[in-house]
Amino acid sequence: MKFTIAIWGNDEDRKEQGVTRMDAIELTVDRQKRYIPVDRIRYIRIDDKLCNFYLKNEPPIQIFISITEVERKLPPEEFVRVSRNLIVAYAAIQSIRDTIQLFNHEELNYSVRRKTDLLKGYRSYIERVLLAGKVDEYEEIETNRFKKDYKCFDTMPVPFAIIELVVNADHQSTDFIFRYANKALSVLENVTLEEILDHSFYKEFSTQADSERLEFYEDIAFHGGYKEKIIYSRGIEKMLRVQCFQPYYGYCGCILTDISGEMDAESHLQR
Repeated sequence: MKFTIAIWGNDEDRKEQGVTRMDAIELTVDRQKRYIPVDRIRYIRIDDKLCNFYLKNEPPIQIFISITEVERKLPPEEFVRVSRNLIVAYAAIQSIRDTIQLFNHEELNYSVRRKTDLLKGYRSYIERVLLAGKVDEYEEIETNRFKKDYKCFDTMPVPFAIIELVVNADHQSTDFIFRYANKALSVLENVTLEEILDHSFYKEFSTQADSERLEFYEDIAFHGGYKEKIIYSRGIEKMLRVQCFQPYYGYCGCILTDISGEMDAESHLQR
């Protein structure tokens, strides 16, 4: 990603380090100017009065600079200050729960009073990634991540899926996309995994959006917790119990159970 950030130094210095005025900030490290590409920064933290830059695939950089000064150099739409001594790149965040979980499996603490701004900013970041024409790249990253993280669910005999909520510019959920599904779910839905993964649910499997169902998934995906709901799936003509939780911010993990037989038996007993 490229960002417009004011940095200093001559063009030759920047060329030597392979960066441009658009994608790096200037820092003085060991009395030498160094240009740090913004997209390499995972997070920045003050430890023992030193400002530590934690980068991707590189050792941390330590310099004497205030975190407030660093914050001024960074694009606010790409970074968030989550506590008095910590700034995190939205791109490094995998999920937000009681802690911030990064893609490299680190966990960072955040100030509770900053949680609302943190969640709001992260959701806006995800929406910008999707709306900025990077959908193909984003989907490839997401699909590969879930295939790796949930490989142990592939042969589970219970239908399981992870869906991503799709939101419009007004922050309203309009659809959801299957990012992971196991074989049992494809059997239940009577479609192949290729027909499910990375496909819009309402575009591929339904002609009419169910706002109540969307609201149910949205609540879990963006507010966390655990809920279950009985739904009727028109596509397969079955009653399903859907148990949901939040695996990552903006996503909903779903365990599905076909209870059509239970419902028929209960109706028979009532009659």
